[in-house]
Amino acid sequence: MAQGLEGVSGLFILRSEAQCLNRTRTKMGSSNCWPSTIPTPGILSADPLTNPHLTDWNIVFVGYCDGGSFSGHLENSITIEGTELFFRGRAVLRAVLESLLPQGLSAATDFILTGCSAGAVAAVLNCDPVQQLLHSLNVPVATRMRCMADAGFFLNSPDIHGRPKVSEDFQKVTQLHNISLSEECKQHPERQQDDCFFVQHALPFVKTPTFLVNSNTDSWSLKNVLFGNPHPRFIKKAAQKQYIAARLAVTSFEQEALSHFSNAFRIAMQQAIKPRIEALNSAKEKSKRHGTFSNACLTHCQTLTSTMWQRVRDRSGKYNIPYAFWQWYNESLDLLPTRTFTDIFDECTYPRCNSHCGN
Repeated sequence: MAQGLEGVSGLFILRSEAQCLNRTRTKMGSSNCWPSTIPTPGILSADPLTNPHLTDWNIVFVGYCDGGSFSGHLENSITIEGTELFFRGRAVLRAVLESLLPQGLSAATDFILTGCSAGAVAAVLNCDPVQQLLHSLNVPVATRMRCMADAGFFLNSPDIHGRPKVSEDFQKVTQLHNISLSEECKQHPERQQDDCFFVQHALPFVKTPTFLVNSNTDSWSLKNVLFGNPHPRFIKKAAQKQYIAARLAVTSFEQEALSHFSNAFRIAMQQAIKPRIEALNSAKEKSKRHGTFSNACLTHCQTLTSTMWQRVRDRSGKYNIPYAFWQWYNESLDLLPTRTFTDIFDECTYPRCNSHCGN
């Protein structure tokens, strides 16, 4: 079984009560606005040509509705303009899992918890708690559970003008939703409590093997983190996937910022998985480590688009995402006689150092 946690572009976390009230009137805040059917592309696809390894799996799509990456729990409701709001994303996720037990989850042989963007943050923050929940419910598949996080990295860094916008936003959302964060992470001497909402800080403390898919030139982060949203010239060109035109549309100062930002992205991902790799290598449990597919494509969320899922490759052109993930997944379960998976990091930055981006 594969369980996909939806993310959303734009305002993916809700940092104020007013934003939450507005969201309740949309499909991102109420199932009353959901369509009767939804597409299932990429990793959720039943098409064997698109998704050969998981095409016969049962798929559960969890719509993003809480604004806090399914990680918060506020005991008391809040009333805004006469509307009662609840902030209990983790309880929602638990209820979904419990409802799936009689529908086949109790007999599942494999389980992958995945998501993109805010859903990727949810996958990382809930990876160990979901495994612990499955254990407590005596679900055998708990021991074979794995997680995948697509585009869940958001650098805790100031924008191009020096404003700490993302840090402030994440601090507000953790307080508003009373986000449940790793106790080990919060006790780390170099971390502030709210830092642990960032995947790069939370992941080193995740015990369940997790696979990362992330561009080191993540388009959402470039637009909303680095350039502080909006940066009209870059957004317009990037949205059209015109790499050369986008490059010409920014100044040399901004090009330098792009390069530094991309390098920081790659370094953050490498540092996030390094402690877990070193610990397991020393314990001779290499199969239980995290894995990474990090390319230099100007994009955000690559596993939930069939074109990106299949066509995007690393800089060498040798590996696409499904191949790399499936190799890592099987090795993590000790299903292969030899270990050949190597973490993929494009050692280059925007613009267009990877000619296999599929766009």
